[in-house]
Amino acid sequence: MERLAPHHMVVGARRSFFESSVSGVGHWSLGPEPIEADLLRTLGRFRFQQVVICWSSGGRKGGRHRETYVEEVRRWLLRLAKVAPPEQVVVTGSLAMVEQSDGAVVKADGVWREPQGERAKNLWDGEALLRSWGETHGVKVATLRLSGLYGPGIWPGLRSLRSQEPIAQDPRGWLNLIHVEDAASAVHAALHSQLEGAWGVSSEAVTRGPFYESMADLAGLDHPQWKLGEGSLGRRIDAAGFRHRCHWQPRHPEALEAFRLSL
Repeated sequence: MERLAPHHMVVGARRSFFESSVSGVGHWSLGPEPIEADLLRTLGRFRFQQVVICWSSGGRKGGRHRETYVEEVRRWLLRLAKVAPPEQVVVTGSLAMVEQSDGAVVKADGVWREPQGERAKNLWDGEALLRSWGETHGVKVATLRLSGLYGPGIWPGLRSLRSQEPIAQDPRGWLNLIHVEDAASAVHAALHSQLEGAWGVSSEAVTRGPFYESMADLAGLDHPQWKLGEGSLGRRIDAAGFRHRCHWQPRHPEALEAFRLSL
């Protein structure tokens, strides 16, 4: 969220552990403790044109995970409907809801089949709630299903490499990645394009084994050991649809190069 530059009449609805502010953008907690009165008083002063909801999946499990992605979305939309609904809502989701695990290439456009896993189902239900609310109130709703984030302080697999513990993943499997700054620019592209629907957003797919080994070389660490027979091949996301629809290109398409520059 910090990487979303100020955007006129855009409000970012944020999780409670994001505390820093960005000039020109309003922030409210959507944690387990609602702030009904303060939020409604603030919302009542404005007629929002566009709203951005940026979720983070960290630290929420079981029922709390569902509370974040479904129940808090429901409460927040009810609050927003008491004012004037905006013209557009963009929400960041996760490609974790795509459950293919055989290494297939998946086109990341449109509404995919309903997932079965509990956490993926929560994401699915949250999207459905937003989509239904948008249809009822005449609001354009777009979900950006982001691949794995990387960037300053966020490097996939680095903790495992440093611990030297065997990794319970298939080294032949795919990692779908996007730099945090590219994720922010994708949100801007969706706003500018008046995007609707559900879209996968990813900038790079890499094979886990060679990627982790190259990261280890750059960081001066030992190559990882793997627990053979564990983990899946995952899926490789084809995000060309979003790129073409929103005329978006990532500025950081190579995670290893970004990691080398960060050292």
